[in-house]
Amino acid sequence: MHGSPHHRPEHLFSGLAKLVDRLSVPDEDAAVFADNLNTFTTHISNPQKAEHFRGYSLNELARKNTFLDTSYLLLYGAIPNQEELADFQSILTETAELPSPIADIIQQTPLHVDASEFIRSVCALLPLFDSQSKSGAEESVLWQAHKLLMHIPLILIERQRLVEGWQSAKFDPDIHWAVNLAQLLTNRTPTPLGERAFEVLLLSRAELGYDAASHAARLVASRGGNLYSAISTAMNSIPLDDWQEERSLAIEVLAEGNQFATEKWARSLTPGQARKLGFGADIEKESVRLQLFNTFCYYLAEENNMIPMEKAARRSEKLIFELTGLSPHSEWAATRILYYLGIDIELNQPLQLMSRIPGWTAHVLEQLQQGPLVPARLEYEGPIHRYEK
Repeated sequence: MHGSPHHRPEHLFSGLAKLVDRLSVPDEDAAVFADNLNTFTTHISNPQKAEHFRGYSLNELARKNTFLDTSYLLLYGAIPNQEELADFQSILTETAELPSPIADIIQQTPLHVDASEFIRSVCALLPLFDSQSKSGAEESVLWQAHKLLMHIPLILIERQRLVEGWQSAKFDPDIHWAVNLAQLLTNRTPTPLGERAFEVLLLSRAELGYDAASHAARLVASRGGNLYSAISTAMNSIPLDDWQEERSLAIEVLAEGNQFATEKWARSLTPGQARKLGFGADIEKESVRLQLFNTFCYYLAEENNMIPMEKAARRSEKLIFELTGLSPHSEWAATRILYYLGIDIELNQPLQLMSRIPGWTAHVLEQLQQGPLVPARLEYEGPIHRYEK
């Protein structure tokens, strides 16, 4: 074993556990389940939310678990004990080196290429360097998942450090996985609160239910595709985040903490622009993710002496709702978490794609047990009995 997770004193979690306990729990009696969906992976209370992972509520996981705990849960069906977690991280760190051709591609790809587009494209190349990629056996799929959980973050880190003009750096096997990731993306060590916020951000998005991306991953795997292809297809099924400029402007305005500037900016938004920033129908208004992210936004803002920015964000939310009828979704708060942590907000979508690898893998493993997906029947509605005169 090449190292064990960096264990933190229990008191670091106690205060945040109390905060999470205050969050409302979804009404089980109001649950709506997707038709013909049978899964052991998530409990889906509506088509936009996955708030239970293999029987554990997101509240419970956010209170005391990590992204690696949650990844293990999704892959193996149980929360790992300390020995299992140490072994899991050891396996990951053993694969913490990119194939040379992939490292060369990172160096040679133009920096203006979107980070999400880059990682999903490189993901499709990874099976070329994995001798087990042709096997659909459960052990081989789990091995591929381990490599993806290490290689996709490494690809993202190396590219971001290139963008920032920083020297290349390696994962430290003696500290926690998420701390490694945060440090290498920012060149600084997160505070205990920042570390916990980053963990919750990642684990909350490890599984988002049976959406189009999960269906795409299941479909590819059920027809013989390897996990790399399934994950790459899932990533490609999510539209690229092409509104970084609008999001950067929003953060810039909010960071001023000026009420007049905030109101002027919020009033200038069209419903379409608000949606791009992370607003939408109020279906997510009471979601656990949104509440968790808002909680961390407040305390991170307090820690960074940026309470005026957080107050400006809340004022803008009320005004945007009054003007457009759209409510903030968790992605709106996720952007502010990254900003408070010193992580480039343009990495929001790439980090989400990376976070979803365990959940997509769980869907793939489940689908492989259930057999091939049957395509929907396509009815022809065009003209018939045509002929040339």
